[in-house]
Amino acid sequence: MTKSQKRLVAICCAAAMLLLLVLPFLLPLLERRSQVPQTISTGRIEAAEVSIFYGVSSYAFASQDAALAQSLADAFSGLTLARQEADFDFMTAMMVSFSGPKGSQGFWVDQNGVFLVSLRDDLSQTYLVSGGEFDYGAIYAVYAAGSSANAG
Repeated sequence: MTKSQKRLVAICCAAAMLLLLVLPFLLPLLERRSQVPQTISTGRIEAAEVSIFYGVSSYAFASQDAALAQSLADAFSGLTLARQEADFDFMTAMMVSFSGPKGSQGFWVDQNGVFLVSLRDDLSQTYLVSGGEFDYGAIYAVYAAGSSANAG
């Protein structure tokens, strides 16, 4: 065996040893990534109260008007969201939170219709609407009307 062949065998053995050492740390990361759902369905949302936070504004819209809360919840009900690599714009993002008889549910969505979904404490992913219709402008109009009413 030549000197260069011996060197190649040594490098391959070192690479194999390194892989064996690193593999136990890589597998959980790969497993977590594979657990990211490709689609999410919002289902039916029942709401008696709603809160809307916008961008970096210190104002938050809140209402206990059950009819208004349900109307806004209906805008989020029945959507299918598909996993999509997309930029999320926190400056135009709304965090819309509903409280109802079955608990609370909230959504982050920006003006481009990108939803930021927290899957675990350490993982958030972006999704776009692939089924159903979502009108960001209608939700923002409720927030803006409330903001204007409180300013005057």
